[in-house]
Amino acid sequence: NDLNCLMSSAKELNTSPSSLTVFPNPSQGHCTLSLPKQSFDYLVLNHLGQLIEQQKNCYHQSTLNTRAYANGLYIIQVRTKDQEIFSQKLHISN
Repeated sequence: NDLNCLMSSAKELNTSPSSLTVFPNPSQGHCTLSLPKQSFDYLVLNHLGQLIEQQKNCYHQSTLNTRAYANGLYIIQVRTKDQEIFSQKLHISN
């Protein structure tokens, strides 16, 4: 068995829905990540914690093409330039 862990030295983990918006959720082909007036990087992790996709240097919002993702639950993890981490669940139903 392989165990994948993501370690961080970030200031805090914030799951506040008012900070990071992921829509539409559930997603059918695409979704948008929105973190108003902030630069950020993001990771998409599957239910096993495996990295599916990542993007660096986004500003305000970014659109994900989720058509190639298998149906299921994913975690979107966003890190701001101030090292704050926000996470949201994303449900895919293509």
